[in-house]
Amino acid sequence: MNLSSIYQKSVPLRSGLYRLDVVLKDAQSGNVGVIDAALRVPLYEEESLDASSLILADQIRPVPTSQIGQGAFVLDSYKVRPRINPEFSPADKMGIFLQLYNLKLDPQTRKTNISVSYRILKDHQPVWHQDESSEQLQQSREQITLERNLPLSSLTPGHYTLEIFALDLLTNQTVTRTADFTVASPLTPKPTV
Repeated sequence: MNLSSIYQKSVPLRSGLYRLDVVLKDAQSGNVGVIDAALRVPLYEEESLDASSLILADQIRPVPTSQIGQGAFVLDSYKVRPRINPEFSPADKMGIFLQLYNLKLDPQTRKTNISVSYRILKDHQPVWHQDESSEQLQQSREQITLERNLPLSSLTPGHYTLEIFALDLLTNQTVTRTADFTVASPLTPKPTV
């Protein structure tokens, strides 16, 4: 039996380098295991365009107003369940979630002016591209949340890189985030005899 589950716990941390230790215990056998990882919490400068980590997800959906900021995997006003192993089938839609911070507001319109480019690369060559402007993006003062479900049916099996490039047109500041993922071969049903 191959069972898995995912767990999320939010812990506010100041910028710096941390070590995370996860201790696991098998309730039946009593065996104990430890997984450790280094965590670097970045320092965000207030006047510079910046972005969160890029999350590849198998589920992104809005949450009701009464649940904003509450519960597992709730970020902002979305439930974002990350794909622990970034492997997708061509039939999947890959969720992407990224927040852009410290955007400049135009003093007259009180809105941002930003351009966002999404690219999927295979062997460093673009195989898909899409651009968005401020008019297409949800405005939320100096912060914008990018959340999309990208269909993967046009991609052949292989390893890919998703690149998101944002340009604040009012300050000419840029930020780029990337994430690697794999499109697996579709499962072929075994012939029946």
